[in-house]
Amino acid sequence: MYPPVGGGVSQYSKQEMIFDWLLEGKLQLEPLISHRLPPERIKEAYDGLRDHPETYTGVLLDWRGRS
Repeated sequence: MYPPVGGGVSQYSKQEMIFDWLLEGKLQLEPLISHRLPPERIKEAYDGLRDHPETYTGVLLDWRGRS
């Protein structure tokens, strides 16, 4: 699915490692989130991440209340 490139670690194993860190509490996502926006404001999120990386460090799309 994700073959290693150049004899290095595969993309899949990197993803596993990141999820392990999250489960073990070694990686905290909350400090990385700078904005919480509803999905209908996705363009604002994209534009902010692209044009204002100093303030848009991470965007969480809040899907709560959606069916």
